Amino acid sequence: MSNLNHKQIAKLVKKVKEGDSNSFAKLYELTYQKVYFFSLYLTKNETLAQDVVQETFIYALKQINTLKDDKLFVAWLNRINYTTALKILEKEKNISLSEEDLYSIPDHNPNSNPMKKIVVDSEKEEILSAISTLPYGLRAVIIMKYYHDMKNKEIAMALDCPVGTVKSRLNTARNLLKHKLIHIKEEEAYD
Repeated sequence: MSNLNHKQIAKLVKKVKEGDSNSFAKLYELTYQKVYFFSLYLTKNETLAQDVVQETFIYALKQINTLKDDKLFVAWLNRINYTTALKILEKEKNISLSEEDLYSIPDHNPNSNPMKKIVVDSEKEEILSAISTLPYGLRAVIIMKYYHDMKNKEIAMALDCPVGTVKSRLNTARNLLKHKLIHIKEEEAYD
């Protein structure tokens, strides 16, 4: 979401606060994909992710007048998305990322050659699988940092924690992922 124009977002938020429902529809269009993928990574379940997205946007619409700085809409929406996902996950236990969900995540480079695509898909599956094993808090910072290209300060704002905590969680998550991926590569070498 960091590639979004925050000035444009702020203008739309202002219009929504003034009662313009078309502007909320535009905000939805601009942010839906990122909210959905973040929800999918957190819940590891396509149906739950769709529920999280729906609840996130409903809550955002109802509470938009409480947002003090319109430029912070994206971070505010991320915070809502994260807490909504956690609430829904508390209701659901033992949810796992199915292979169908892994393969439904779109490839960002459809023009790559077939052989390279096979290798990239395999690596992508390994990385997604490793990310899915992380605890929610660590998974969230990894997704925000590397899939949403958010800055540490934005992540801290979205998760309502200090920047130092974000840095610590990123470091812990990267180390865990590194060890998991090395373990996978070692297992492949023995096969």
